[in-house]
Amino acid sequence: MVGHRNSDVPGTYPQGMHLAKRDSSSMLTRERFTPPPPPDRQTLRFESQHVVIERRQRGGTTSAVVIPQSDSVPLTSDFVRSATGVARQLFGRSILVATPAITQEETTPFLLAGFETRTVLNLLTIELKEWSLRWSESRDHSSTAHREHCDRAWLRGTNEDSLRDLLTVDRAAFGTDKAMDSLEFASALRATQVARVRTLSQNGDLVGFALIGRAGRRGYLQRLAVHPAAQGQGVGRMLVQDVLGWSRRHRIARVVVNTEETNAPALQLYRSTGFRSTSVGLFMLDHTSIR
Repeated sequence: MVGHRNSDVPGTYPQGMHLAKRDSSSMLTRERFTPPPPPDRQTLRFESQHVVIERRQRGGTTSAVVIPQSDSVPLTSDFVRSATGVARQLFGRSILVATPAITQEETTPFLLAGFETRTVLNLLTIELKEWSLRWSESRDHSSTAHREHCDRAWLRGTNEDSLRDLLTVDRAAFGTDKAMDSLEFASALRATQVARVRTLSQNGDLVGFALIGRAGRRGYLQRLAVHPAAQGQGVGRMLVQDVLGWSRRHRIARVVVNTEETNAPALQLYRSTGFRSTSVGLFMLDHTSIR
């Protein structure tokens, strides 16, 4: 059982728990043997429990994020304790261990394992059938302004845009502490069956992007970033409308998005484009010390 693990010794695996296989090759320097750096993404399984541990960098803070997987049974607190120890064995004893946005039900084993709630998120949703009707009714009233804005700014797919440009806009929009790094961006792209980045440029310069993912008939607006220099010009609204249109064309029935409860501008934007708050919140937790 997982409960037999000695929680005082990070990285001590209970019987039956294993990491995914990884390359065991090493690098030789001129004077000494140097082991390879740990991978930035590692899978951990025990019986039917399954998480992915990722190392992420935000600003000057490195964290290890324990991500429950969709094919996993509900996690136990003992498994979470073991995963926390493995994360610190891989990435350093003092590293911050955190979760992505998870439901209240999913927080239980993490709270029992010593995690604390760091951020509460508001979950919003929109039914695209209803949005399509409202959009068609309101389009004529705003078509002049919409055409005028599109003369200066145009939407396109992201194949031509470099990751560096996207991350630069993200950092400008969210600040160093909350900006995504390349690993987190790649993780967001892998999180759903299909993912697309929709971008908006003005005079040839990228000023905003939206990351949308699809799983079945549900869409997930995973990131919306607008450069501060372009805020207040309707860029965010255009990106949201473009994402909803893309979702509708790809037969997505519902789109969900989350944002911090204290982010009033984002909440206002989403609600004004037809999203509605749900009674289900999301939570981000972290574990700052070994217990």
